[in-house]
Amino acid sequence: HDAYYNSGSGWNPVGDSSNAFAGKFDGNGRIVDNLFVSRASTDYVGLFGSSNDVVALALPNVHVRGQDNVAALTGRNNGRVAAVWASGSVGGRGTIGGLVGVAQGSSEVVASYSAASVACASAFAGGLVGRTSTLATSTITTSYSTGAVTGNCTRGGLAGSSSGTGATTLAASYWDTARSGIGGGSATADLQNPTAYGLDSDTGAIYRTWDDQDVDGDDVSGEGEDGDPWDFGLSNAYPILKYRGLAAAPQLDAQPDAAPDFGAASVANRTFQRGRAIEAFQVPAAGGGNGVLTYAESGLPAGLSFDADGSGVCAGAMPRMVCGTPTTDAAATTVTITVSDGDSN
Repeated sequence: HDAYYNSGSGWNPVGDSSNAFAGKFDGNGRIVDNLFVSRASTDYVGLFGSSNDVVALALPNVHVRGQDNVAALTGRNNGRVAAVWASGSVGGRGTIGGLVGVAQGSSEVVASYSAASVACASAFAGGLVGRTSTLATSTITTSYSTGAVTGNCTRGGLAGSSSGTGATTLAASYWDTARSGIGGGSATADLQNPTAYGLDSDTGAIYRTWDDQDVDGDDVSGEGEDGDPWDFGLSNAYPILKYRGLAAAPQLDAQPDAAPDFGAASVANRTFQRGRAIEAFQVPAAGGGNGVLTYAESGLPAGLSFDADGSGVCAGAMPRMVCGTPTTDAAATTVTITVSDGDSN
């Protein structure tokens, strides 16, 4: 994690919209820690810009920022993502996902999860996948997400939107309602309390089919004829991936009770003139925290407004915008923007 790498832009994603990474990337249970990408004007951003098959990889503590089609793992995926997880924060303008920005073709996400917070300014955002766009069948199977999904866009706990003439299938996959801030998901206790897959005959066991996954064409972990990629640990913890040693990675209680913060983000100094409308600008999004993030300001000069949630105070109805016309003369002024989460951190 080096904010000075590539003149502050950080990692240069592998592949782009014209030249996808066409092979299969086998992470073999390895960890890519503290992935840092800061490319606010670039589309297709993540560890990969555009990819096909990715398996057995951990991405803890990411900080990924881009424009459209942005995620921790890949901005666009055309194949299979299996046994991959991420935590940290992801943000951009539109089509933002925890693991995958846009899933295209006969894409599949299986036995994976994201605990990364996701923030958008327009279009779509999802805890796991920003948007599915397919002429065939796209599936999300035996996966979950817990990160907060915020912003002035169409938001989903797992996927922000589905488009195309094909079908998107969600199978035995869940999101945490309280921590994501998106209704219709599962309660934290329901996701954390099971300590085993459960019997196939027990319809109340939400993870009962999670041991039936062929993650990568072999018997996962060699523990039986069915796949067995998950470790449920003790009660009050989310399941974690153990496939190919992934459990050795510093997997969190998927979303720690930590306060949100702005990281290294800042806003340049600006000079305004009384009676002249300013050029509206957007304050950077915070990352981390649990649930919906709430922004507030103090110290803004008279006549200027802060549109915290994109309610339309400023033109364009985008969140965290500053706009207006100063009505008084003032010396140099410090404006403070604060952020709190669903746990009041």
